Amino acid sequence: MASIQKINKIWHLNYVDENGKRSRPSLKTKNKVKAEVKLRQFEHEQYVAEMQGIKIAKKAKYFEYSKIYLDWFEKNYPSSFITKRDNFVNHLDNLFGDIYIQKLTNEKVDNFIDQLKDKNLRPATINTILKDLRALLNHAKKAKYAVPDFRIYDVADLDSKPPKYHSADDLKSIYEHAPNHWHWWKLLANTGMRLGELKKLETANVFDDAIHVISTNNARTKSGKWRVIGLNDDAQEALAAFDRSNKYLLPATHRSTVGTALTRACKRAGISPGKYGVHCLRHSFGSHLAMAGVSMRAIQILMGHANSKTTERYAHLSPKHLKDSVNRISL
Repeated sequence: MASIQKINKIWHLNYVDENGKRSRPSLKTKNKVKAEVKLRQFEHEQYVAEMQGIKIAKKAKYFEYSKIYLDWFEKNYPSSFITKRDNFVNHLDNLFGDIYIQKLTNEKVDNFIDQLKDKNLRPATINTILKDLRALLNHAKKAKYAVPDFRIYDVADLDSKPPKYHSADDLKSIYEHAPNHWHWWKLLANTGMRLGELKKLETANVFDDAIHVISTNNARTKSGKWRVIGLNDDAQEALAAFDRSNKYLLPATHRSTVGTALTRACKRAGISPGKYGVHCLRHSFGSHLAMAGVSMRAIQILMGHANSKTTERYAHLSPKHLKDSVNRISL
């Protein structure tokens, strides 16, 4: 049975919800008569819902429920938690503010997308943020909370550009201008590992002829699948320079420190600014595989792409393969 209760001069509802939890939402008034009217309205809504066999959806403000969701996510996907949390803190917090989650409107989402575009975020980055938004709302819906009733669509990605990669000469120059970390960059360029995968790589999963990239709850790969990457002579040379006496192959290092070290080496090597990123080493791996005539399916497996469409960006770098395909017909 519901009642009203004064807390710090403001009247609140006082009732036990369907989960047996005591709830005291504010009625936002100091006037007892107005509070009693709102109590009668609440009781009427509960009565009507009960007569119609409808369960009233629970309500929660964004900051209240985002904490519930992020706590759940950290327990289930700890290796991906920091990235997820950053998307909430840097973007979704600004979208919601402190409103109830069911108060989110389609117009507000559209304006939010425009703001992200104004920040020059790539469509793929925006869609990742929208994916997190949908995940939050779906989690809330399953937990019987009230959520907005409209679909949130991805933004169109109309860009079609080849991946940026380093030539063999560029890579050699980068190694020469990175006396302390050359083996990091050489290993990444010859295995295609993501930086996050290298940081989580345990020495127990490094063998004489291959590296096992394992996906676990605490060290999940992007695709959620494990894979084996064979080691060529250059990768083995790079591995020989690592200290393999610790649990992890790479020393505990902040992500920005790694990026800064590569940027400095690229600058000294005269590499163009658009190719400073660590991910460019991964693209170099896929690109050189394609140019060597390796099949798209093999490249997909080696790089750990969940979707073959991601691998197809390297297809244009395999001219011999494309030419051989055309030569199979004569019209």
